[in-house]
Amino acid sequence: MSTPILRIALVVPGRLVWGANPAFNTYPYGGIELGFVGRVNFMPRERVQEITDPTTGRVLDAVSAGDSALLSCRIRDADDTASEAVFLNTEKGAATQRMRIDIGGDNGAGYLYSQRVNALTFVPDAVVDGNNDIHRIVHFYKAMPRQQDSFEILLRMGSKAEMPIEFQAIPNASGELATMLFPGDGLF
Repeated sequence: MSTPILRIALVVPGRLVWGANPAFNTYPYGGIELGFVGRVNFMPRERVQEITDPTTGRVLDAVSAGDSALLSCRIRDADDTASEAVFLNTEKGAATQRMRIDIGGDNGAGYLYSQRVNALTFVPDAVVDGNNDIHRIVHFYKAMPRQQDSFEILLRMGSKAEMPIEFQAIPNASGELATMLFPGDGLF
């Protein structure tokens, strides 16, 4: 799969599904719908770690830390279930059903984000509406929510109608980031 094709597939309006399972063949594929997105920005990344000489501080070489991708979007009509699935330390309040952020909780200092990794699937609205032969579903095998970055974007935007969110897509055990397919092409 080439990056330009993947970028094109993500620019149409669609919905994000968290934790989709290939055992289900109808929308939302056994996952939790996070909400509607106008588009998903896809930025491939390769992290590089420099190797320096400890005595002089000169850079001697560089080592690739592997391929990944950053996905960012603004979710419209997100609900409590979606927020609970993605953001850390959130739960429903007893009276108002609004979200609250607890400082501390299970996710204090040293928390590994790998515990929050799940599949992330972009499903174009045309597919949700039953038109299966126009746009492809994009399934990211492993994605980590980037909570801090999302909150900083929200503070800059000041929008109450949309929830910005970023995900770090990381390779699965086979080294694959994502797959694209038409519904009915088989398992993702």
